[in-house]
Amino acid sequence: MPSPTPWSWCGASVRGRGHEADGMPNQDAWSVRATQDRVIVAVCDGLGSRPCAEVGAQAGCRAAQAAASAWCARPGASWELLIRLLHARWALDIHPHAPADAAATCLLAVARRGAGTLIAQLGDGMVMLARADGSREELAGDRSGFSNQTTALGAARSAQEWSVHEAAPMAPGDILVVATDGVSDDLITEQKHAFAMHLLQTCRVDGALDDDRLYAQLDDWPVPNHTDDRTLVLCSLRGDDA
Repeated sequence: MPSPTPWSWCGASVRGRGHEADGMPNQDAWSVRATQDRVIVAVCDGLGSRPCAEVGAQAGCRAAQAAASAWCARPGASWELLIRLLHARWALDIHPHAPADAAATCLLAVARRGAGTLIAQLGDGMVMLARADGSREELAGDRSGFSNQTTALGAARSAQEWSVHEAAPMAPGDILVVATDGVSDDLITEQKHAFAMHLLQTCRVDGALDDDRLYAQLDDWPVPNHTDDRTLVLCSLRGDDA
């Protein structure tokens, strides 16, 4: 997506076949905000068993953006303060819905030029930094019990339920990938770095990353009988993918 900032990014979300068949909306949401010195990526997945799942996911992205922006304006503030603010903003945003009715996982990445990269995850999905040297930094999703059970906004009671990693700043050739479990559950661990590089090359148009090309990749998902919503955001420094 063309932008005056140093960041090149694209995002897309595809409604799963299961929701199409049931006449239900896409329960994923995503948001990106970029400035000269930072980019904030938020991806949320409403829990399918909850009646207001899509409301919770959309509110999660708004709350993540607001909390991360306020956190960036206070250098030295702890990540716990960011998480607490995010939860408070989300709870206010979904009102008058009950938190349990709008529960949603939340994935957040805040990349700052020269000031480190924070990645945070509540629930399942994937937040990954694929580095130019072939390494990757990734958080582990918290899924326990049955396959549809995960912690989430509306269920978590403490900032300590989040997985958080403070990484080095993004460098030329690094790729940030944030995706819901509709994508991450189908990926082979050893191939995740190659997957990120493939997306970078496939979605490149005139030195920028293109939403439509990413959507086509998610829409033509090569996994038989896949029914879940699929959402992914890809981000690099502008010029890294030229």
